[in-house]
Amino acid sequence: MKSVFIREQKRYFFHNLQVLFDLEKESLQRLLQRLKAFGILKTVKNTKEQQELSDLFEEDAELEELSSGGSESLYVFTYVGLVMIHNFVLKCYPKYIDKEEYLDIKLKKVIQVIEKADQKEQEILIYSEYDSGSSFNELALIMYLFNDYFEYGLYNVEDTILEINGYGDINWDRTINDTFTIISNNRPYYPELVTQRKIDDEMHFIKRIHEIILTLATKTLQHAELHNLLGLPELLLTEDELDDLAEKDYILYRIEQQLSVEFNTRNQLLLKALYIYVDKKDTSSVKSDISFFGTNSFHVVWEKACAVAFENHLDHSLESLGLGDSTQSLKEFLEKPKWTSKGISQYSSKTLEPDTISIQDSLFMIIDAKYYLLKVEANGLYNNPGIGDVTKQFLYQLAYKDLVSAKEKDLVVKNFFVMPTESETDLDFGSVTMEMFTGKPLELSPIYIIKLNVAEVYRAYLKESPLKEVIETLKGSSSIIGVND
Repeated sequence: MKSVFIREQKRYFFHNLQVLFDLEKESLQRLLQRLKAFGILKTVKNTKEQQELSDLFEEDAELEELSSGGSESLYVFTYVGLVMIHNFVLKCYPKYIDKEEYLDIKLKKVIQVIEKADQKEQEILIYSEYDSGSSFNELALIMYLFNDYFEYGLYNVEDTILEINGYGDINWDRTINDTFTIISNNRPYYPELVTQRKIDDEMHFIKRIHEIILTLATKTLQHAELHNLLGLPELLLTEDELDDLAEKDYILYRIEQQLSVEFNTRNQLLLKALYIYVDKKDTSSVKSDISFFGTNSFHVVWEKACAVAFENHLDHSLESLGLGDSTQSLKEFLEKPKWTSKGISQYSSKTLEPDTISIQDSLFMIIDAKYYLLKVEANGLYNNPGIGDVTKQFLYQLAYKDLVSAKEKDLVVKNFFVMPTESETDLDFGSVTMEMFTGKPLELSPIYIIKLNVAEVYRAYLKESPLKEVIETLKGSSSIIGVND
């Protein structure tokens, strides 16, 4: 398979993609149409403004069919991760990577971060929701099967063996009912004891299916040259093929039968995964010509990583944070809108929700992780967050103002936009002010812009260890972002 590196959010011309994929016009159009159908690719109008942007907004995306390959449209990949389609492996890397050196190494770390961020969301189809018309995401299923194997091992079925005077536990029911008894002094004695022990059934049908599928999955990754990128060892567990066991329908029947008597949650999920793999692998359906592992929402991954890096306290109680004696969390403290009409009142179920709040000694930090590439040039700033993001951040500070000011210890509230960079961390990149918030009478803190080195953030996230040096600097700095300004 041919590897093609794609930069997220980059504006590509059709002829650029022809060079990357080395395809004729019609073949490339069909491939791009499949990518667009799965939300991996979008098109925008070819304007000078669009060519300069590094972010894509929904209102900019064109809904019509792909163009005929002319210059009227730009092609934008909105995906970060891996896509296998036809004979290609698309390696889609985040937009903040602007240097093409060591792309495999960088993307490998990104995949680890995505996997951790999405470990609860990246689930296979629930069996009851699965049907033969469902599309088959082979790559995501392979990732699930490998991760399951490394945590739990092969599907295991235990057989109970009964023996006479063996090494297992005594089965008193069988001993009393099936063996000869000696009575002495009105007490029974059993010269032969029926014992029982459990042994693994090494040749169990489902276990053999599991071994074959892991081996097939390994060969798929070998063909795509993805083992190293995904950090997965090769699992060549058997030389058998599925056809050696039985026909497809019988294999599916045996998995269904085992599922009907299986009550262990892990085993149930594994059986469902095996069923889907057997049912969909090597199908001729066009639905199965694409598989992927990654996300269309890398901004959510960045938010989760920053929450760990800054030691998020949003779910902590006010009492545990020294902000009162309430068991209410910082998230729950925020007021919900109250709707009233004709004598009937009702509170909304949702309210404002900051990304991260971190309380470090006397510093109360309200952090909004922004997956933006803010650029500063001689003629202005580009790719900056919109007015909604700015006003929301000031409202967060306003919402917590009374809580903070009511405490005996002095807490200084600071607002931050945190953005990614491949360069060195910059804690003094800039700020955002609005006179209605930062001037009198509110006198709220400006929103300080800091750029964090992504490698440091990912290291902190994967180890679940906050960026203590950054936090200490923010606590003690006397610069624009410090607590003493």
